[in-house]
Amino acid sequence: MLLHDSDRWLHQGLKLLEAEIIRQVLPDGGHASRNPSMQLAIFADLIALQETLAAAHILVPGWIPETIDKMAPLLRALRSEEHTSELQSRVDISY
Repeated sequence: MLLHDSDRWLHQGLKLLEAEIIRQVLPDGGHASRNPSMQLAIFADLIALQETLAAAHILVPGWIPETIDKMAPLLRALRSEEHTSELQSRVDISY
C-alpha cells in the first residue's frame, strides 16, 4: 500500500469492519436481518477481502476466516432449502 499512513488506515478500517461484523452476523452465522441476500453479500465481501489481503501479503485477521466459517453452514442450508423448494414447486406430486 502506497498511501501515507496506509498501515494505520488499514488497521483502523479492519477494526471498524470487525465491530460491524460482530453487530450484523449472529452467533448462528446468520445475518441480523435474516435476509438471505444480505447473508450472501456479506459472505462474498468477506471472501473477497480475505483474498485481497492475502494477495497483498497482508496478514488476514483471524476474525475474517472465522466469520466465513461461521456463515457457510447457514448459506449451504439456505441453498439446499431453496433448491428443494424450487424442485417441489416444479413437481406435481398429487395423487
